[in-house]
Amino acid sequence: MQIASHEDPHLSRLADQVALHGEHYSEIPAEIVQSMKRLQMSGDAGKGRINMVHSHHYPSTPPPPPGMHYGSNHTSQVLYDRYHRAMHQTSFYTPDRLYHDTYEPVAMQDMRLLSTPKAYYEHEPTYNRHFVPVHHHPAAGLRSSLPWKPDAARDYSYAHPMEEMQQDKTFREKAKPSQPSTPLHQSILLDDFRATVKTKQWELIDARGHIVEFAKDQHGSRFIQQKLETAKTDIKDIVFSEVFPVALALMTDVFGNYVVQKFFDHGNPDHVLQLMHIINGRMIDLALQMYGCRVIQKALESDYHAEKLELICELEGQVLRCVKDQNANHVVQKCIEVLPWKDPSASRYIERASFLLAAFEGNVYSMATHPYGCRVIQRVLEHCSDVQMATILVEIQDACSLLVEDQYGNYVIQHVLQHGQPAERSALINKIYPDIVRFSYHKFASNVIEKCLMYASVEQLHVIMRHVMDASDGECPLQVMMKDQYANYVVQKLIDVADASERDKMVAIIKTQATLLKRFTFGKHILNRLEKLTGYKMM
Repeated sequence: MQIASHEDPHLSRLADQVALHGEHYSEIPAEIVQSMKRLQMSGDAGKGRINMVHSHHYPSTPPPPPGMHYGSNHTSQVLYDRYHRAMHQTSFYTPDRLYHDTYEPVAMQDMRLLSTPKAYYEHEPTYNRHFVPVHHHPAAGLRSSLPWKPDAARDYSYAHPMEEMQQDKTFREKAKPSQPSTPLHQSILLDDFRATVKTKQWELIDARGHIVEFAKDQHGSRFIQQKLETAKTDIKDIVFSEVFPVALALMTDVFGNYVVQKFFDHGNPDHVLQLMHIINGRMIDLALQMYGCRVIQKALESDYHAEKLELICELEGQVLRCVKDQNANHVVQKCIEVLPWKDPSASRYIERASFLLAAFEGNVYSMATHPYGCRVIQRVLEHCSDVQMATILVEIQDACSLLVEDQYGNYVIQHVLQHGQPAERSALINKIYPDIVRFSYHKFASNVIEKCLMYASVEQLHVIMRHVMDASDGECPLQVMMKDQYANYVVQKLIDVADASERDKMVAIIKTQATLLKRFTFGKHILNRLEKLTGYKMM
């Protein structure tokens, strides 16, 4: 398609461009060509660029051809109403135009933009900034085939509120957790690796210069981890030389953190010390981070006690904050696990880390009833000496009746029964057994009662047996406990720990309820347990 050449040659070029991009149209209407002639050209003798208006304005397309009208329920009417309520100049935004601007083909808009008189380009930005038409959105730019300058889209649009909000790093980091940092544009080498890893024998030296990129890739990270286990010292040094400058970033990367951890296991002493020096001063930040906390736990497992103590001491003043954090609580647990609490030769070492236990004093109940804090208390009960945790044990015993029925606190009580000294166990059981029947009906407390039966002394077991089989009130508690969804497990444990005479008494009581017990699944469990232990046929 050609246009008469006796007109301005620059206009002819513009018309050719429109024809090229508007491939859905076989010819340009004569009225559009006439309008093109009236467009002002910029530069010396017209360099083929349309004069731009002030950057506070942006182009607006003209109204649709006459006769295109839409009803009041049409989509465009809703847009028109929004503009009208925002006190905008609706003369430029009739319902017809709003619909046309939003839904018409790009090629048609290009042609209509050329045919628009200059007056249509000059109007004020939208007052209602929460509503942005599709063709005004900054990301969309100007939908035209004309040779606009590269930054024209931003000059002729205004910032959307969400665009400014998303540029705020603090907002973005709080909005979502750390994401995989695999680059959008991977190197050719990484692409080749992922395509041939199963058919080609790759070595670490093949990834030289791209180690960091491999470490941040799921498959590349796994490859480095596997190869480091058997790599020679010089190869490990090559890999570490690329990892070390960005080690801090890799520690918090979803895949890169595993590469750093592998150096704690298979790196040489110099590698380990350099990594620990990077962590030094950043202990809290890394402990609170999803992947950084894993690297710290691995660092605390190393054999460099002085360096480990420096890291642990960074937690001073922040212990309770870390205890109740979903990531940092694992770091506190690891600190308690690796410290030589019961080693007399490490007394000075332990004295420096005593702030850990001091932070727990007075806060045992709140920690024991916390989903993360209860784990930390359990580690203390496992690794610390009686003297070191004496204050903690007193607080546990004082809150025993409350902790028994708590969904997290019951684990702390069970841990004392399992890892405590005989005197500590006996003290707890003496506090619990008077309410053994009531606790047996409780979802969480019933687990504690089972633990009490496992660690009770012979004398305490006799007292408990007499208590549950006492029929002075007409019906002994055992008969009721057999029919409960939680207490039946306590009955099964009673059968296990009872001596011969006590078991015979229990059999006599259970037989009277055998017909009823057969109707319930947990009742059948009790009957089966008796049959295995006594040989009596109960069913």
